[in-house]
Amino acid sequence: MRRLFFFLSLLFCFSILSAQESDSLDLKIKELSKEYRYGQLIELLTTKEELSLDQKATLADAQYKSGKYYKALESYKELARLDSNHFYRIRQAMIYSKLDNERLASGIYYHLANDVGDNVYYWKLAGKSAFKSADFNAALRCYSIAYDMEKEDLDLISDFASLLQKMEFQESADTLLREGLRLNPKANFLKRQRVAILYRLKKNKEVVELSEELFQDLDSNLVIQKLAGISNYHEKNFERSIRLLGNVVQIETDSDVLYYYLGLSYREAGKPAQAAQYLEKSIDLAVSNNLSNYYTQLAISYEEDGETAKAIKAYHIAYKDTKDKVLLYHLARNYDILYKDKKVAISYYQKYLEEKDTANEYLMNYSKYRIEELKASVHFESDSF
Repeated sequence: MRRLFFFLSLLFCFSILSAQESDSLDLKIKELSKEYRYGQLIELLTTKEELSLDQKATLADAQYKSGKYYKALESYKELARLDSNHFYRIRQAMIYSKLDNERLASGIYYHLANDVGDNVYYWKLAGKSAFKSADFNAALRCYSIAYDMEKEDLDLISDFASLLQKMEFQESADTLLREGLRLNPKANFLKRQRVAILYRLKKNKEVVELSEELFQDLDSNLVIQKLAGISNYHEKNFERSIRLLGNVVQIETDSDVLYYYLGLSYREAGKPAQAAQYLEKSIDLAVSNNLSNYYTQLAISYEEDGETAKAIKAYHIAYKDTKDKVLLYHLARNYDILYKDKKVAISYYQKYLEEKDTANEYLMNYSKYRIEELKASVHFESDSF
């Protein structure tokens, strides 16, 4: 009996010590977490032979926040096997994104969205990740599903419109942004997106009106000033164009398009000396030897900035070096944007179709549609844009 009593007493003492040790560990974990001492927290937890689920989650979180992504990834994979909490799968996708493996991140988000079905947030994540990985068709499906479930999410509207713009569905993107602005007329980030799209659609009057709304709200980044300046020229607001483009060229000094429109605006404003100065600068930049080093990514950058003439030159150089057939489509589209005379654009759309770029079916379909549309109206076109 005495031995049994001694054994039970000893067991009770051990349990108290174990509980005290556990409480002490949890207290230390909370203390280190509160002070963002992730290195010490990782060291503390990795010395323990066995960890509870919560402690394993704390370890994974510390690894993630301290930039130890590969270790964190393995920790979150283990947690996902032990617990069905979606957070662990999302963390894996976030890590893959940080490691520039957007394809794997997109796959996780997509499967998660499909598993849950009715969670708008997951479909948004899947769409954003697919967009980043250049899987535009998958992104379109994900964003469409998300938008069908939630039509008042302005961030979703913005991301969806960006995708549509990238896929050359400019009118659809604009319709979506207008709906977003109907919901919130003060959403300037949607207005900025619309300005870029309206410029691509050559709706110069609307670009001018919308950009002035932004300027009144002291929202005047260089891209908006640039597009507004060129659109003001086309709307014959030459002094306004001079002020806006004059601001831009003080910072962006290597754009022939900006100097070109600035020169034209000075000439139309009756200032031929200033016009000659800026037009000469435009010519100098346009014939620069550096053009021979431009490749596709630089062409895309110019195109996104609305510098279509420079984009065309860069695409020509890129195609000459690579013979990448999709560049024929980009050349066609940029000629289509830049010139009222659509004959050159049509010829490049036709050349692109002859290459049978089956990997980009939606681009081929758009090319067929655009050729038919342009041929129907080409006899009305005579002047350059």
